[in-house]
Amino acid sequence: MKYCKFSLIIMLLVFALNARSQNEPKYLFEKSKLSVSAFGAPYAEFSMLNDQFAFTGGGGAALIFNNSFFIGGYGAGLVTHHYRSGLDSVVLIKNPRISFRHGGLWLGYAFKANSLVHAAISAKVGWGNISLYDSGTDPDYEGNKAQDRVMVITPQVEIELNITSWLKLNVGAGYRIVAGIDKAYRFKDSQTEIKYYNSKDFNSPVGTISLLIGGFTKKPKQ
Repeated sequence: MKYCKFSLIIMLLVFALNARSQNEPKYLFEKSKLSVSAFGAPYAEFSMLNDQFAFTGGGGAALIFNNSFFIGGYGAGLVTHHYRSGLDSVVLIKNPRISFRHGGLWLGYAFKANSLVHAAISAKVGWGNISLYDSGTDPDYEGNKAQDRVMVITPQVEIELNITSWLKLNVGAGYRIVAGIDKAYRFKDSQTEIKYYNSKDFNSPVGTISLLIGGFTKKPKQ
């Protein structure tokens, strides 16, 4: 998937920057109270879609300020199989499968990040699309039908475990809000419309598991 490939490239760049930073020369303002590091993170998201269990795979990368606040980007795509019934004759695809992908801004804050186990909050604010495609083809196939551009907002609360100086385990729970779903098919010579998708099928509680890999520095003393 495009979003996943993009996230992988970002993560590789983060690792390279962290490795290079080990031999960085000294600078005039090195004793500044502001510390900046970075991480890359593959993650798994569990939710409901069409009243069925759904699994979404994703990843992202971000800059961390004072080992607490971070801002970066993410990309994610639906992995499990979900189908839209009743539209075979409209999209001319037998049993069309749903594609749901999105990406955008990722930000968050860790409380007492130097503690072994600590709380955190985060939010993903992204844009993407929902579409239908033949399950026998690639979801990136240009023949995808009924594409609907949407906005996705996912706030959540989390618990983090510091495993090493460069690895954290993050477990979170939140809620996914999908806005802008309005794609519909209107029959010829009729005012009757069929909505391709319903917001209630995509809005859902979510659970996530992430591995944060990067450079986690101690918060500078004030």
